[in-house]
Formats: sequence, structure tokens, C-alpha cells
Amino acid sequence: MSRVIDAAQAKVLEDNVVDAKAVETPKKKTPIKSDDKEVQMAEPVMEAEIMTGQVVDDEEPVKVVKKKKKEKKEKKEKKKKKKREKEDFKLEDGPISLNKMKPLPVLGGIEPGRKTFVDSPVKPLSELQDEMVSRKKQAEEAFRKNHEMLNEQRRQQEEMRKAAQLTEADIASRAMHLKRQRELIVAKKKAEREKAANNARAQEKADAEQFKHKIANFSGGDGGGKSKREDESGAKGETNNSEDLSANDRRASMRIALAARMKRDMLIAEEERLTKLQSDQFAELDEKLKKVEELREENRCAGGPATSVATASKAP
Repeated sequence: MSRVIDAAQAKVLEDNVVDAKAVETPKKKTPIKSDDKEVQMAEPVMEAEIMTGQVVDDEEPVKVVKKKKKEKKEKKEKKKKKKREKEDFKLEDGPISLNKMKPLPVLGGIEPGRKTFVDSPVKPLSELQDEMVSRKKQAEEAFRKNHEMLNEQRRQQEEMRKAAQLTEADIASRAMHLKRQRELIVAKKKAEREKAANNARAQEKADAEQFKHKIANFSGGDGGGKSKREDESGAKGETNNSEDLSANDRRASMRIALAARMKRDMLIAEEERLTKLQSDQFAELDEKLKKVEELREENRCAGGPATSVATASKAP
């Protein structure tokens, strides 16, 4: 009985050893042809069989590889097709897509879409003649109205002259009187301006002399005071203090004098500016009066005595 058990155990052990050897032996590499390329596949199935207890089929990894290759090939084909379509589109539309370009702006001449004289409908000759006749009538009517207004104005001036009972001699004397009055006013204003300018220059000179005199007095007074203090005080400290005081006094006086000079210069400059402004205004007034006088003479010569009579009647 024991021998039979030992024989059975020995057979089981032999079978286990054979199975272990069969599991440990790696499977052969199987070449796979795909797109004229050989892919060497060698899967170590020992660990997979030990872990899962199942035998891995050699056909499954081959299918996976073929599927990946096929997908990769399809992607390449799609990219090539898109690239080819883009090139064909560029060749059809041109390098700058001329079909989609906007029209260039007009550099000269007539813009597209705008009507010209040739495009506009031509009016008949009879209508053009009627328009010319109507325009001529309008111009003649305006000229007639202006002429009537001028005659009415002259008639009113003549009536005013007759009512005033003035002669040509009276009108001429009145004009000469007005001219003399204007000349007198202009001469008086000019004399006043010259007098003010002379007074300003004299005042400026006097102020300058006074300023120089003050500066000289300040410098001389400081020197005398300093020597007197040096004679009276024999100590060195007192001498230094007196020198500091004299320097401070001199600086203060110089500041005061400088401020006064600046203020005076500003006032003088303002006076000169006002004087110049007044002179310019008077000169402009003189020019205007001259122009008025010239226009008055021209009107008197052109319109006769009526204009002069109206001017004389308005004057006080």
C-alpha cells in the first residue's frame, strides 16, 4: 500500500516538474508583416500566466499592433489629403485671392457709380432757353429795384437840403471847420503823449541818481560805524560781533534797495506799456478819422451837395 502511494506521489511530482519547465520556457518570436515591415513580437508570458493563471494568446497583441498601424496610416492619409486640398484652393484663387479683393480707391477722375454730365439726361433746347430768359428777367428786376432805391435816397437828401436852406459855401465852410477841429484834437493828444513820456524819462533818471546816492551812503555809513566801534572796543569778540552786525545791516539795506528798484522798474515798465498802448490807439483813431474824411469827400464829390447837407444837419 505504501509503495503504491509513493509511486503515485512520484508521478505527480514528475508531472509538476514537466509543467514548471513548460511554463518557464519563453515562447518563440513571431514575425509580423505590416506595410512591408517586420515587427518582432516576443511576449514574456511566464509572469502573466503565474499572476492570472491563464494562458495569453499570441494573436491578441498582433491584432493590437495592426490596428494601431492602420490608424496611424489613416491619419497620415488624412493630413496629406488636407494639404493637397489647400494647395489646390490656393492655385484656384490665386496667391492673393484676387476674387475677394476690394476695389481700389479712385486716384483721379470720376468715382464709380457717380453720375456724370454724359450720364445725366440732357434737357431740351427750348427748356434751356426758357431758363436763360427767366434768369435774365430776374437780374433786370434786381437792377431796377436797386436803381429806384438809389433815386429815392437822392430825392430824400435833396429835400433835406432844401429844408435846411444851406448853400454850397455853407457846406464847404462846415467841412473845413470839422477838419480843423479834428487836427486840433490830434495835435493836443500828441502833445500830451510827448509830455507824459518826457516826465517818465526824467523821473526814471532822478530815481536812478537817488538809488546810487543811497547805495553810496549805505557803504560809507557802514565803514564809519565800523571804524568807530573798533576804536571804542578793544576786545576781539566785540569787534567780530560788530562786524557781523554791520554785514547784516548792509545786506538788509541792499535787499530793501533792490526791492524798491524792482518795484520802480515794474511801475515804469507798466507806465511805458500804457503810454505805448494809448499812442497806438490814438494813431489808429487818427487813421480811422482820415479814412472817414476821405470817404466823406468822395461821397460829396460823387453824390453832389445832398450828402454834405445830410452830414451838416446831423452835426451839432
